[in-house]
Amino acid sequence: MLCNNESLDWCANDEENEENTMQGCDVPIHIIKTRSIDLNNAHGLSMETRLDKVVEPTGYKLDLEPYLEDGLFKGHVAINVTWLMDGNEINVHCAHEIEILESEVRAHFSGDTKESKRVTINKLSLDPKKPIVTLSLERTVPKGSTGVLKFSFKGNLETSSTEAFFKTTYVTEQEVERIVAATQLRPNNARRMFPCFDEPGYKTPFELSVVRPRDMIALSNVPVARTENIPDEPDAVCDHFEKTPPMSTFTLGLVIANLKQLGNSTQLKDNSGNDIEIRVWGRPEYLEALEGINDKVVRVFKELAAFWRVPLPLKRESDLSSRGYIQLAQELSYQWLGALTTPAWWTDAHLNKALVGYVAAATAFKINNGSEMEGKWPLTVLYSLYYEFSKRYPHSRITGMKQETACTKIELLFRIKFKTFSGDDIWNALNAAAREASKIPQGVDIKTMTKSWIEKDRLPLLNVQRHYNNNTAVVTQKVYLRERPHDVPEAAKMSWWLPVVIAEESTLDLKDTTPAAWMKDRLYGFSAPYPVNYDQDNWNLLSNFLQSDKRNMIPELTRAKLLHDAWNLAYAGELSFVTAFNMTLFLKNERHHLVWDPVFTMIDHLGRHICQCLHGKFQAYVRVLLSPLYEELAKDEKEDEEPWRKHLRSLTKTFLCQAGLANQYICPVFKWGTMKEWEFGLQRVINFPPSRKQSERTYLLKTLAGCPESEEKINRLLNITLLEGHANFTETDAFLIFSMLTGSATGYTTLFHFLSNNWDLLKERYSTRTNLWDNLITSATSQFTTEEGLELVSQLYVTHQGQFASAEHIIEKSMRNIREEAKWSAENLPVIEAWLDKYLASSGVKDDKFIHK
Repeated sequence: MLCNNESLDWCANDEENEENTMQGCDVPIHIIKTRSIDLNNAHGLSMETRLDKVVEPTGYKLDLEPYLEDGLFKGHVAINVTWLMDGNEINVHCAHEIEILESEVRAHFSGDTKESKRVTINKLSLDPKKPIVTLSLERTVPKGSTGVLKFSFKGNLETSSTEAFFKTTYVTEQEVERIVAATQLRPNNARRMFPCFDEPGYKTPFELSVVRPRDMIALSNVPVARTENIPDEPDAVCDHFEKTPPMSTFTLGLVIANLKQLGNSTQLKDNSGNDIEIRVWGRPEYLEALEGINDKVVRVFKELAAFWRVPLPLKRESDLSSRGYIQLAQELSYQWLGALTTPAWWTDAHLNKALVGYVAAATAFKINNGSEMEGKWPLTVLYSLYYEFSKRYPHSRITGMKQETACTKIELLFRIKFKTFSGDDIWNALNAAAREASKIPQGVDIKTMTKSWIEKDRLPLLNVQRHYNNNTAVVTQKVYLRERPHDVPEAAKMSWWLPVVIAEESTLDLKDTTPAAWMKDRLYGFSAPYPVNYDQDNWNLLSNFLQSDKRNMIPELTRAKLLHDAWNLAYAGELSFVTAFNMTLFLKNERHHLVWDPVFTMIDHLGRHICQCLHGKFQAYVRVLLSPLYEELAKDEKEDEEPWRKHLRSLTKTFLCQAGLANQYICPVFKWGTMKEWEFGLQRVINFPPSRKQSERTYLLKTLAGCPESEEKINRLLNITLLEGHANFTETDAFLIFSMLTGSATGYTTLFHFLSNNWDLLKERYSTRTNLWDNLITSATSQFTTEEGLELVSQLYVTHQGQFASAEHIIEKSMRNIREEAKWSAENLPVIEAWLDKYLASSGVKDDKFIHK
């Protein structure tokens, strides 16, 4: 998808072809999927220096002339402005890579009825550290004056990234190279295309014209008003677009490409009686595969129009879209929000993203009950939050994922139509809606509740200790930390508002989740996802209930969360692994794919933590756990079956293969087969036919590296790639090999010894290639979990201290982590082994379909 945030022209792409591109097909077109504000960027931008409020823009007239073959562009912009205060200086954003060729300031002074007068620019200076140009004027322009700033400029089309005004190429099925030029101005890249007031709070109309090759089309936020021939340039024309509604600079969009309209335009009226024309564009070779997209766009548009109940201030919706309802809903939702309301500053950007995410999901569920998400929303968001926020050092602020609130759609957009908003606008609207629906008690304020969640890069853990003799429970909360050590600063001071829902077996109705009580933060509160821990007796009751015929009384998402919570609490040291394993016993009769979804992550996590001494027993457990499910899924395999069924069968088969399934898979051959058989696979990778898909080579290399339990095979692969430097292996291949070796104790232990035994040569060859060297040290030293492993890594560090170059901090971190992992292993591995012994002895499952070594 080649599209810009708020661009009304979207390019339809075939998702299957897109997937092949990502796997290595010869169509290296950049795929841009995100139209929203990137929250990581927005968080950084919130600290950016703001422009002086001497003037404010009231309109742009932007003319662009890109030279696609040369990768250059020229342009001219006229910015209408109003002086908000007396001033003799004007600041505008302009990136250092944009060269200003000419500049002019004209002003129409207050009380002067004559034409605007030219104001002399004494000096034009560019801040050496900031993308800000200052115009120092000869005279002071008084408050209330109006005028225009004019700039002629030139720059280079980006070719190394899909940001600002960029150029990329792709190869058609007829092996013809095509050029695409497009913009990606979010969050603050407009300044990299033209001088402007590049802050979200400035919303003004744009009049855009662009020169393009005659055989290509140009699409922007609004339709083309007219197209003009260019004298002495028979192969080029100039498109003049209609004036846009008021909008921020980052929402301006443009794409120049060889596109074709999919089918005919669709004419419809919105709920206010306005005529809207909807068009879908795409690459010609993909249009046949995208039949039906028009109907989807129209259906999503109608649902969103009914949701917002505010007319979209555009005459035409020309869409470059993909197949899914939820993505279409996100794209179209940004049309409304981008045209009608924008964050006043980046501190409120997460509200924009969260609101669109909520609306898109709600729309998809309304249209087809969210079938394309296969029921995984919102647990996919929940699981990612668990893993990220339970780290000692979460890497980002993921505030945009807080999507679970309902909002007053109509009041919100009517109040702030064609404006920017601050957080209070949304919170006030949410308060009114929540109180009207009796979702929050009197005296509770949503803004203060949300602050206990949004302002922390953490999640709480709720502990419930029941007292069965008097039918009461003590409920406490603390920070949820999965990674060790649990030494986060001020963790004891963190608290949240938590809604507590109580359910009894005799009156089990989890459709009604009205909180029986709210556990208040010291100041704030809000409803959000979090893990819950119980006393041992309650966990036993839950396990027994799930093993009974009544388990379906608990919704599948809740069953999945109970299982997921138990395992993650065990990893965090909050729960015994006996309890976590017992919570998997009901899976013997469980067949819902959502409940199985977290199981494979658990198997992978634990497989990486246990020592080699328990590897065989754990694989036997995996075989017993997954075999009944796989046999049932394999009985009636169909081409037209549901995607979730194919996905579940594939996952089950993959993990059984790793555990020794002796049927249809090459992994057991590479794992337990002869060296000659493994070498055959290696030679196939080395001499891989160029006519085959690159993804097939990638899969073969992954199995060659990840399956063997023989040090001889692994050393052979490392020798040919790292020591011999075979030309058919790339640095990307080395990263893949390292990644696969970290998946087993044999793999990372062999890699460690290979590094230790060949230190001098590897250091000389790779220490200056920072990414590869750092990845090698990380993969070879970070996976150990026992005292023996700590001894190995410590000895390597002592022997070569000061020689690790850029990876010095990596091995030091590895040693710190291994110390914690060793404590974890000492506490938990005996418990895990005892449970596995008891379970395997009582399972009675025939294991004759598996290879044993």
